[in-house]
Amino acid sequence: MSLDKNELGLGAGLAASNVLLIPLFRRLVLTTTGTALQKSVMDVDVPRVRGILPRCSAIFIFGLVENVPSTDFEFNVAFFSGFDRDHQPASPIDIAATAITSVNVQGVRSLEYNTTANFFPDTRLQPWWRNPSGISGVKTAQASAMLGLVLRTT
Repeated sequence: MSLDKNELGLGAGLAASNVLLIPLFRRLVLTTTGTALQKSVMDVDVPRVRGILPRCSAIFIFGLVENVPSTDFEFNVAFFSGFDRDHQPASPIDIAATAITSVNVQGVRSLEYNTTANFFPDTRLQPWWRNPSGISGVKTAQASAMLGLVLRTT
């Protein structure tokens, strides 16, 4: 199965890239539990991601947090990947090595996660958010995330 320019989001006349960007959510209002380091999670159903991970050499996240001090809120996107939906690990793997905060007003691009031994045929995404260490009280922020997939070229 090959991806054409329309699937890659490229217009006519543009060279194909090996990076596929998939929006996950934009300005999604998220509220913490109020307890430091206690994660809240949700599943995001992105059919385009389910079977593409085995064809990737790396993945990364573009993330943005708005309307909350950078010390009060953090989020990340994790993934479960296995042979099929019934055979996935018990715990998800965080894509960004460091949680995303509002410290950069333009957002953050995470480093690439490239442990391809964890890229199986069936994948699902699970964003999480929380109060950082030492922060208590319910915090609300707007979060945006886009998944970057680096497709293998060989």
